[in-house]
Formats: sequence, C-alpha cells, structure tokens
Amino acid sequence: MKVQLTIFCASLLLSAAVSCTCRTGSARRILETADSLMMTDPGAALDTLMSLDSSAAAGLRRSDRAFYSLLRTEAGYKCYLPVDLDTAVFAAADYYRRRGPSDLYARALIMRGAVLSERGDPVSALESYKEAEPLIERSGDLEQLGLLHTRIGDLYAMTFSNNRLALDRYRKALVLFDSVGSERRLPYANLTVARVMISDSVRTAYQYIMAGIDGAERLGDSVCLLGGFELLSWYHIKIGAPEAALQTALPALQVFHDSVHFLPPIILGYVMTGESDNAEKYLSSMPINTAVDSMMYSYLMSEVARGRKDWKTALQWRDVSSRRKDSLMNAGNMQDLGRKETYYAAQNRQLQLQTQRRGAMIAMLSAISGFVVLSLVSLIVYFKVSRRHSRQIHNLSSNYVELLDRTLTIYRKGNVRTFYDKFTDAVYNSILAEGGVSNLRRIFEMTKPGFLKSLKKRYSNLSESDIDIIVMQYYGLNTASMAALTKRNESALYTAKSRILQKTGTDKNLADFINDEIIAYTSIIKH
Repeated sequence: MKVQLTIFCASLLLSAAVSCTCRTGSARRILETADSLMMTDPGAALDTLMSLDSSAAAGLRRSDRAFYSLLRTEAGYKCYLPVDLDTAVFAAADYYRRRGPSDLYARALIMRGAVLSERGDPVSALESYKEAEPLIERSGDLEQLGLLHTRIGDLYAMTFSNNRLALDRYRKALVLFDSVGSERRLPYANLTVARVMISDSVRTAYQYIMAGIDGAERLGDSVCLLGGFELLSWYHIKIGAPEAALQTALPALQVFHDSVHFLPPIILGYVMTGESDNAEKYLSSMPINTAVDSMMYSYLMSEVARGRKDWKTALQWRDVSSRRKDSLMNAGNMQDLGRKETYYAAQNRQLQLQTQRRGAMIAMLSAISGFVVLSLVSLIVYFKVSRRHSRQIHNLSSNYVELLDRTLTIYRKGNVRTFYDKFTDAVYNSILAEGGVSNLRRIFEMTKPGFLKSLKKRYSNLSESDIDIIVMQYYGLNTASMAALTKRNESALYTAKSRILQKTGTDKNLADFINDEIIAYTSIIKH
C-alpha cells in the first residue's frame, strides 16, 4: 500500500511538473510570436498577447513576466491605445536594468518614456529616452535610433518653445530611415519635418508634405494620409489659397469623419472666402480638451469675428489667444528640455567613459588571469612538481579561469549601472574570498622552495604579515592591490614596508632587497 501511495504521489508531482513546463513553454512561444510581429503588425502582436490569459501571465517566471509587460505596452502604444496608466513597464525597465540584456532594457526605457510623455511629464520622458539613446547607438539598430529621434522630437514639439531642436531630431530620424531603406517609416518622418517647418518655411515644407502623402498612398497607411492632407490644407491656408484648402480638407473630413484636425483649416478657409456662417458652423463643433485646443479656439474665434468685421470682439479673442500661447511658451521654457538634454547627454558620456575604463580594466585583468593560468600549467610541465603541488596548481588554475569567465561575461552582458557591483562581487568571490595572499604564497613557495623559511630564520623579527608583503612585492603588486588583498589602508602598507626595511637593516628599496636575497639564497642552494 505504501509503495502504491508513493508511486501515486510521484505521478502527481511529475504530472504537475510536466504541466508547468508545458505552460511555460507555451507562454514563451506566445511572447516570441508577438515579438516577431511587433514591428510589422502591432495589431496582430496585441491579439497574440491577449491569447495569454491573466492567470497564466501572473504565473510567468520573472524574466518572461518582464518581457510580457514590455510587449503589452509596446503593442498598445503602437495600436494608438492610451498607455498613461501603465505601471508594469516601469517594473520591466527595472528588471532589465539589473539583469539585462541591454537591447530589452533600451526598449523598456523607450516605452517608459512614452508612458511618461502621455502623462504630461516631458522632462522625465526625456530622461528615459536619453538613457536609452547610447544603448541603441551601440546596438547599431539605425531604425530604432530613428524612432527614438522622432520621440524626442515629439517632446520638443509639445513645448512650443523648442521647434529648432524638434526639427533637428526629425531630420536625423528621416536620414536614418532613408539610409536603412525603411519605406514604412519615411512617410511619417517626412510629415513630422513638414509640421515643424510649415510656420516658417512654407515652400520647403510643401516638398516634405507631398513626399509624405505619396509614401502613405503607396503603403495604404490611412492614418499617415490623414496627417498629410491636414498639412496640405494648412499649406494652402499659409500661401493664401483658401479654395484649395477647402477642396483638400472637406473631402478628407468626410472620409476621416472622426478627425477634428481638419476643422481649423476649414474654418479659416471659409473666413478667407467670406463665408462666416459656414465658419461659425464648423467652429461650434470644435472640441476643447487641452490648452492647445483652447489657444486654437480663441484664435479661430478672433478670425471669425474679424471676418464679420467685428473688430472689438476680434481683438478681445486675439488677446485671449495670445495669453494662452504665452502661457504654453512659458511652460515650455520653464521645462527647458534643451538644457536638460545637454545635462543628460553629459551624464551619459560620463557613464560611457566609466564603462570604457572598466572595460580596459577587465581586459587587463583577463590577460593577467590568462597569463597566470598558463604560467601555472607550465610549472607542472617544466618543474615536475609533486602530485600535491600539482593538485594545488590545478585548483588555483580553476580559480583564475572562473574569474576570467565571470568577468568577461559581466563585461559582455552587464549594464552600466550594475557593472561595478557585479565586477566587485566576481573579484571578491574568485580572489579575496579564496585567500588571495595565501594563493600567492603557495605559488611562491612552489617556485622558490625554502626561501621564505630561510628568510624568516635570517630575520627572525619578520612577522607573517611582513612575509605576505614581501611576496606581493615580489610579484609586482602595487600598494592599492596589496590593500585590497590584505584589507588594510594604503598608508598602513607604506608604513609596513618601511618597517620591513628597518627590521632587515637594509638601505635598499624593498624590491631590490627581495631580489638580492633571492639571488643569494639561490647561489647557496647551488653550492
């Protein structure tokens, strides 16, 4: 009976394990499928993610749960769904910051920036984007870099006080999309450039507008086409062609009837053609949801009143519009995104410099570790050491190989913020925790057998810590390295070195003293 019960329990456990593994594998396939669709068909990616029910998503491993959160935010954002209430992507960004890889960390930072932007916090959004920028630049993904330039340009455009910086970013994005032949990105990129330029360089903006419309028509991108026709309507208003503006905007409004973007050029077109009644009819249906809407509404009210030659009302509304515009401009200036970007860029350069320095340190340490391993192996071959010493050398070799492996892995996959902590942990576990000085003494005693014992006999007042310093000095370690191995401060080590010279009664420096003592001992052994 006990045997049968044991078999039954084991079967249940095995079934549960298999079931869990299958669910995990199935969820992972869903995530991978959604990820493969994200750039080309975000709607399909979102549908794929929705096939994973909430209970299954909650039971995912931490890495898969972070990936799921990132993909859900990306898909929702690309499908024009509101993401301002999203909080899961913040946890995903924190996970990838600590665990990597850097490409997913960059994607999570971009989505975190998108969420912050929708929350009306362009300063924090810019910080998130600037943190992602060097990661994407190092990856060499020019299309993603172009998208990031576009997002930063959008932040500048939101402030109404950084049009030059917005235009600079949009142009960079356009160049990048063109360089990689990203046809589906080019229409929108052309239109973003045109939107900034149309206020000051109308004729130049027209070229970008038409390039955007042509590209959108080829791709069948109705959303991009909507923006193109809206800008074309504004172009006709700017050059004083209201009939052409109405001929463009009115049919577009019938097709895109949910869009209110065509209302301002239609209203201005009717004002310019003397049809104030039609202008007022469309103005009455214009929604006011944001400060920008309020500013535009005031401006249009002023223009309609001016069309009716009601100069007093026109001036009153013009004043209201000017005050609201000034308020928006002042808010943008107070945020001072341009200066903040300079600050974030300086921070990123400093982090990159630190990473390069740490990378050089890793490379040097790896080279030293490799040299030590080869040297230890050569000892076995050429000096024919005993089996006991051979076993010690093998253990030391394994220790340094482990350090080499761990440090190179950290350098390749670690991110900037956790690099130092991980590297410090690797050095501690591979060298300090294993007794770094003791290892050096064992190697020294194998290569210079009997020397330390003879030295202590000759200078009986030398302590064990003095012998450790002599060994480290022989191998050329600097004072900082000695301090790390002995857990002492550097000034104490300088004092200890001076006392060794006093105890031995020599007027030489410590390195020359050790070298002369080894030569003398070797000659005695030979004779």
